Amino acid sequence: MSAWLLDALLYLLLFAGISFGGIGVIGLLLFPDKWSRMFTGVRATLISFGLVTLAAIIYAVFAWLNQHGVQYGYFVYLTILLYAVIFTANAIFSSIILRHKRGTGHLSHQGTGSLPQLRDEQMEK
Repeated sequence: MSAWLLDALLYLLLFAGISFGGIGVIGLLLFPDKWSRMFTGVRATLISFGLVTLAAIIYAVFAWLNQHGVQYGYFVYLTILLYAVIFTANAIFSSIILRHKRGTGHLSHQGTGSLPQLRDEQMEK
């Protein structure tokens, strides 16, 4: 891959990452309730973090192949390890939160159940 093509890819990823970061900030400031702010802020900033980190990994891989520095390889390995820890923690904490919630629907509908649950509760009475 030529240098200008690599630079264009990196700039594109960084621009998209900054754009999603801006969307996350705007969502935190403009949305009215905490659930929509949390959804927009978390999702957009995670996408932003992923794009910026992907740009860093691509740069590190090509620098590793061209300059043969071991620090670039360590960076790639540690970044992949960090993502594995983040995804594992997300799966564990999401299941804990959903288990405590007892399947009552979306987080913003704390006291209401879904329509089939309400019918089942009415049938039992």
